[in-house]
Amino acid sequence: NPQKAGEVVSAAVQGAEKTAKAGVQNAYNQAKAMPGEFDPNAFKGISIGIKNDLSTLPEPVVIDKTLTHNASQALKHIDSTINKPFIPNEAATVNNQPLTLERVDQIRKTLSGLRKNAWSHSDADGRATSAIVRSFDKQIDNLVNSGAFSGSPQAVKAFNAARSAHA
Repeated sequence: NPQKAGEVVSAAVQGAEKTAKAGVQNAYNQAKAMPGEFDPNAFKGISIGIKNDLSTLPEPVVIDKTLTHNASQALKHIDSTINKPFIPNEAATVNNQPLTLERVDQIRKTLSGLRKNAWSHSDADGRATSAIVRSFDKQIDNLVNSGAFSGSPQAVKAFNAARSAHA
């Protein structure tokens, strides 16, 4: 029965996707669990770096608060969080916690949520927000591997393995 065969193949593909996603999440969790902090000054130029990336693409990204609302919100989120000497946490009583991989990952989760919303808004917003997330990832990769992260070599290796598994 062709329909039954299609269902079996579909279930197998979905199972493989879930397994791969769990593996990536496990790799990130291992990296985040290792001690290490970013130098707070390392993030001072990240917003400018992202904007430079967007404007120098073969098809430069144009951000407009109406047409690309989610992309605009993503840039504002980056400006209001990671460019500070600490990452704000509305649930914390003290907001001077060190910049760890886990705290940076929280910003990425917000950016990923905006990217998901962007695709339901418009293709232009989806493309723009996706470009911001890619640039953010590139900037963080560069910081982790440049010595701006004080974690052990194992933490850097675990982070790079997680990023490779995700790609």
